[in-house]
Amino acid sequence: MIEYSSLPTKANLLRLKQEIKLIKDGYNLLDHKREVLIQELLRIGFEIKDLKENLNRSLKLTYAKFSEGVQRMGRERLKILLLQRPDFPQIKSVEKSVMGIHIPHLSLSEELKINFEAPSLSCKEFDEFLISLKELVPLLLRYVEVSFSLFRLGQELMKTQKRLRALENFHIPQYTHIISYIEAVLEETEREELFRNRKIKSRIGVRYE
Repeated sequence: MIEYSSLPTKANLLRLKQEIKLIKDGYNLLDHKREVLIQELLRIGFEIKDLKENLNRSLKLTYAKFSEGVQRMGRERLKILLLQRPDFPQIKSVEKSVMGIHIPHLSLSEELKINFEAPSLSCKEFDEFLISLKELVPLLLRYVEVSFSLFRLGQELMKTQKRLRALENFHIPQYTHIISYIEAVLEETEREELFRNRKIKSRIGVRYE
């Protein structure tokens, strides 16, 4: 609700006009923010569509290479190889800001290298699986990054639209109504004052004739 003195004065009118100007400036900023968010969401939407296709293709290829490697090596040989468990690099997260919203950027702390102490246990097909896996990891990281960005941007868009609706449907109309009311009262008061002044002047003129 608008807090102001109940008296329809020029001071109140001036203050309310200053306040509604600030509100409309805020509305324009929010509207610009909404447009930027929508554009960013559309861009990410197209990207995630292509990313899903590439990811599915890469997953199928990686799984196929893994299956071929298992068939060629045999499960017992594979178990011995996997006991070595090479270290996986850490995942780094750096946040960037889009209209004040923190969006994560994920990357590996170093290049993914999978080297076994006994490479002779491996085979060509399993080596190809490892190469495919190295190509798959960046896609997975980007997919997680984009999905999380999509969620955060979507949430912020809903909040922005809610604020805009509140300004459009409540705050701005309320201010406009009260300003119009005060202007009407002041205009009526001025007319009455003008009428009284004319009447007084008329009486004074008659008295001195």
